[in-house]
Amino acid sequence: MERRKSPYPKTHNPTYLSAVRKLLLNILNEPSSPLLQLINVEAVRSMAEFEDDNFSRPWFGQLMTGPQLFAYLYQVNAWLREYNVVIK
Repeated sequence: MERRKSPYPKTHNPTYLSAVRKLLLNILNEPSSPLLQLINVEAVRSMAEFEDDNFSRPWFGQLMTGPQLFAYLYQVNAWLREYNVVIK
């Protein structure tokens, strides 16, 4: 059987981008967010506030561009909170 390859789980849905962007900006604006200790806040904020070439650059393989990076950072923050990870 011949079929076209599917690039799952890549999404181009603008609603998804808007949702993960909003989630990430909320984290960046919350001083108690544990993620802030691990990232360059201003660089990530710049990516979240302005669409630029970061949205076409793959971050984690060919399918992981800007929106997927935002979702990943959101999940890292949630994991750090859930398990009360302390960074010294």
